[in-house]
Amino acid sequence: MAEHVWTVLCQSSLIEPETKVISLFQVVEKLTLRPFSGGESVEVELERAHNEGKKGIYFPVQMRLVSWWVRTDPSREESIGPRIALQSPEGERLLEQVVPLDLEKYTSQRLTLHLDKLQITQLGRYWFLVEQPKETKNKTKWVAVAKSPLDIEAAVLASEP
Repeated sequence: MAEHVWTVLCQSSLIEPETKVISLFQVVEKLTLRPFSGGESVEVELERAHNEGKKGIYFPVQMRLVSWWVRTDPSREESIGPRIALQSPEGERLLEQVVPLDLEKYTSQRLTLHLDKLQITQLGRYWFLVEQPKETKNKTKWVAVAKSPLDIEAAVLASEP
């Protein structure tokens, strides 16, 4: 079974063509959301969405979740399909995606999930989970191998005199 080495949430990355060394830029730990167009606060927009029966709101982001995986035994080819999930502060999964990794040709591989929008249901701590399938007798069990927190807060607006 392939092994997870690390996972980082960042704004951008760059891979050097000759050496294949990756550089991660602007590691993301927290997002501070400004008022939406029209001046409405994030809290007001969330309340409006909930009143309309929606789960939450979407906002644009420029982020990448980068995860590095290696073969358990470098001499044995293998493949794996790790799952990436975004969990809300309430524990609800807002995103879930299996991403196949081919460790047959290479002894290690990086998985990169590009995010251009993010759904939120409330302010607070969200978790990006990286999970690995483990085969049991009759079914697949998913085991978390990494958790990356993302705190989402509203910008504090200066009060008018």
